[in-house]
Amino acid sequence: MIPLIIALITFSDYPLHKLLYSLVVSILAMIACIILIPRLKHYTEKADIFGIDLNKPGEKSSKPRIPEAAGIITSIVFLIACTQIEAKLEYSSGLLAITFMILLGFVDDTVDLRWKYKLILPLVTSVPLITSYQGVTHIVLPIPFRPIFGKTLELGILYKVYMSMIAIFCSNSINIHAGINGLEVGQSIVIASAIMIHNILEINLGLSEHIVQNHVFSLTIILPFLFTSLALFKFNK
Repeated sequence: MIPLIIALITFSDYPLHKLLYSLVVSILAMIACIILIPRLKHYTEKADIFGIDLNKPGEKSSKPRIPEAAGIITSIVFLIACTQIEAKLEYSSGLLAITFMILLGFVDDTVDLRWKYKLILPLVTSVPLITSYQGVTHIVLPIPFRPIFGKTLELGILYKVYMSMIAIFCSNSINIHAGINGLEVGQSIVIASAIMIHNILEINLGLSEHIVQNHVFSLTIILPFLFTSLALFKFNK
């Protein structure tokens, strides 16, 4: 993974030194998480925020207690890392939306929110990102539909509705697997890796400077997320 990013930075025709800085910050964030999680996770257990590891063999009474809400540690480190990388309006609005989602996740761990609230609240948390979005409002259609509708379909204001629905779907599709060891953060790692590879491929194609900068922007967010998730996965298996 790291050699792939370094090769991209070295051989690309575009100035991508920001990615090298992002990579360094992401590695430091991962190290910070590996150090902090074992030292701080016991505080959630002392506050009676824990679960029983049902995936381990033996009687339920003898199975180990697992501190919950440890993800708040990696989330805070992730946010700190992101603030050191970029300061665009869209970036800051995205981080604000992420902060709201982190708060929602922590509240869910502590008070066990009902599902109807989990469907509504992600819509509210996505508002800062949606209101500040200034990008394109069209989608690229699958090849079978292009003879009818063309290569792209302009959605206009419906694109922001689409974005809000994506926020609801993504948050709940990840959260629903939280009870299985390593699966929640594991699928986050898989998705983040796929996004990272896609960004790298698009940057290498270099279709236009605008497209390259958009994918560089995406990488600066996904790198700290990926590395902090890897740290959490180490303790979540």
